[in-house]
Amino acid sequence: MNPFLHKIAYFEANQHMAVNTSAVPVSAVIRYYDDIVRALNEGKSYDQVLAGAASSAAIAHQYGHRSNLFQNDQCVCNEDFAREFYQLFFGITGAYSPEYHETVTIKNTAMALTDFRLQQDAQGNFTPDVEYSSEHHPSGPLEMLGTTINGTNAQERLVELASIAIEHTESLATLPVLLIRGLADDNLSPSGEAVVRTAWSSMTQKDLLLFLRAYSISPLFHSPTRVKYWTSIERRLLVINKISASNDEIYNRVYSVVGHVLEGIRTFRPSNNVFGDQTGDMAADSLDVFLQNYNQNTDQSFLFRRYSISEGDFTWTKDWRDIIASSDGRYTVEHVANYLWQRLIGDGGKNFGALERAHIYALLGTDSGLAGFLDPDNLDHVYTEAELAAADVAVKLNTIGATELELDSASSGELEITSQRIGQAVSFIAASPYMFYQEGK
Repeated sequence: MNPFLHKIAYFEANQHMAVNTSAVPVSAVIRYYDDIVRALNEGKSYDQVLAGAASSAAIAHQYGHRSNLFQNDQCVCNEDFAREFYQLFFGITGAYSPEYHETVTIKNTAMALTDFRLQQDAQGNFTPDVEYSSEHHPSGPLEMLGTTINGTNAQERLVELASIAIEHTESLATLPVLLIRGLADDNLSPSGEAVVRTAWSSMTQKDLLLFLRAYSISPLFHSPTRVKYWTSIERRLLVINKISASNDEIYNRVYSVVGHVLEGIRTFRPSNNVFGDQTGDMAADSLDVFLQNYNQNTDQSFLFRRYSISEGDFTWTKDWRDIIASSDGRYTVEHVANYLWQRLIGDGGKNFGALERAHIYALLGTDSGLAGFLDPDNLDHVYTEAELAAADVAVKLNTIGATELELDSASSGELEITSQRIGQAVSFIAASPYMFYQEGK
């Protein structure tokens, strides 16, 4: 149930070693994902994790080598996965020796990927199970990456090959950077890359979770220059997890988790097929994604404003005190605004400027937006920072900032109004550009 473990497994199955349900049976994708989670949880070395993924029915469906056979001393097979096994899984493009890589390593790897026998049930549907046969598989050693790889079937070859590939010069230079950029830092500097490579190379046994743990407590992760752009899925889940206070809210889907679909993203249906799903910088650069996120958090802000639900056996009432800590027992607009911004954005208030603060104060402390609060007769007016700095406006904002929210009220009506106002503030923050990325600190 470790959410970090699932985040890593999701990255592996949708980005690093992507499979696509448009080409792969869902049952095989489920097994693929579960096997990655299990291998990581059992503390297997990273080359074993990658070898297990490469040996899966999902990958055999995805790349088509489930039909590869070695017969009459010839390889009747495609070379798709033989090439991508190195490039996508390990970051080896063949730059070390292009001609050798293409004519020896790739050719022999294709031969090693033969006689995958995918199992079928009584109705003829494929199951996630694989039989690794030797009947149509070459006997004897095969040379790959300048090393003799032994084995009697594809799985045995892949296990041995992965242990060699992960220590290859190209992989040592590329793979750790790929992992850190993909998971944590889109702004990794050349000096940071060098540190990451050194740390990865120093591990006798490559353990992905230990590597990421060491990185997460290092100055690299906590550097103010670190920037991680969120994918549509990460951004949506981040908001929902930050405002959910109980398992009941999660299990009964009080807050919709499918907002990413409206942004054109589907789980296990990567937008770039085998080259992976939407990346965070792709989301941040997309006008359409920004628009869809804005629309969801305005037109559909009722999802965050919900106060209670009574459907069948499920009854629920939102208590924001489960999320927002008080300040000496008080819940002023200023305190709640600061708390929500930090909880969702996590920038220490760096980007919580005068405009953001004024809008959120108005949403929390009144039944109207900022324009309605400052000038009800001019609802279309767009306020600038200079206007907000005017003495009379500043007094109004400071006054509303000191107003206390009725989170301890005995009146269900007052509690509902307060809950809806907090939900509107959450929607405003979630719609802001600052929700699209995280900075180190």
